Amino acid sequence: FMLFISLDSVGEKAEYIRNGLDFEKLKKNIEYFMSEVTDRHSITFINTFNALSVTSHREFLEWILDLRKKYSIERQLIWFDTPYLHDPKWQSIKNLTPEFDKYLEDDIQFMKDNRETRETRFHGFKDYEVDRLERNLEWGEVKFDGLELQRQRANFYKFFKQHDERRGTDFLKVFPEYQDFWDLCKKQNEDWEEKRDRSIRLNERRAKRKKRNG
Repeated sequence: FMLFISLDSVGEKAEYIRNGLDFEKLKKNIEYFMSEVTDRHSITFINTFNALSVTSHREFLEWILDLRKKYSIERQLIWFDTPYLHDPKWQSIKNLTPEFDKYLEDDIQFMKDNRETRETRFHGFKDYEVDRLERNLEWGEVKFDGLELQRQRANFYKFFKQHDERRGTDFLKVFPEYQDFWDLCKKQNEDWEEKRDRSIRLNERRAKRKKRNG
């Protein structure tokens, strides 16, 4: 039996990303599944790599290693994949500033330092798992173009501001390391709304002139 789990982070960050998740309950269920259910089973974590996954990815990797060392004895029982998120665009890693690249660079090195060998079979990271994170870093370094980047960062701010207001969450309490990025997105949202309002006013004036001249 192969169990697939969608999980983009760990702890309270995972709970924020997937609102309603009880991470401690998830961990207990995983322990139960791995130790009590059957010996013909495996778990695959699907980490849909997004803008909020980056800063806690090391903890996710460390947890994967712990689970592998505990349960993967004669064969690999703990798998994971890190496909990058395409939509919604405002949660893509393409919106992040270059300062966040360091997190991924350090995580790639961590994975290389804990690469699977003959002596650590089933307990380390596989070559293709390292390659996938390197791919994510390279993909994320190519940002959206100009106005699209501004628009998606504005959308990032607007969405999570509404998320906090409607669901009683607190983005900066859970992700304090995003303070500068949050402020940037807030400013870009203000600029975007100003451009939008200016465009609306201009179109209204054009419509009035066209009506008079018509």
